[in-house]
Amino acid sequence: MEARKKMRTHDIVVSFVLVLILGLAGCVPASPKKQTTATSGALTMSLLMTPDPPTPMRETQAQLTLSDSRGQPVSATNVNMDLTMPGMAMPANRPQVVAAGDGVYRAKTIFSMAGTWKIEVTIAQAGATETFAFELEVK
Repeated sequence: MEARKKMRTHDIVVSFVLVLILGLAGCVPASPKKQTTATSGALTMSLLMTPDPPTPMRETQAQLTLSDSRGQPVSATNVNMDLTMPGMAMPANRPQVVAAGDGVYRAKTIFSMAGTWKIEVTIAQAGATETFAFELEVK
């Protein structure tokens, strides 16, 4: 009887340790999101995609941050995105861009397939336009 009790306790301890190890394996920090930056004239735009990298046929959120040469947020009167694949003719993919304040703009889109995509962002500000170009791998 005593040997059976020890064996049961041993099984419980081993099970607990395995559950603990498997639980901790899920706690590995995710790789940080990559922010890409492009410059046009005296302005800088940063692009952050979620998820990163984007997955084909799943919604992707883009966050654009526009700033001046001192790093101060800049508001634009009009922001447009155009997503294309340089190596393949694709239907127009021009998501609506919405201002979130303090030079931040957001858009939701879906990439139709894996591969290299070009993202052009055109802004209108104070009577001038600037274009920012980004390249992105969809996996």
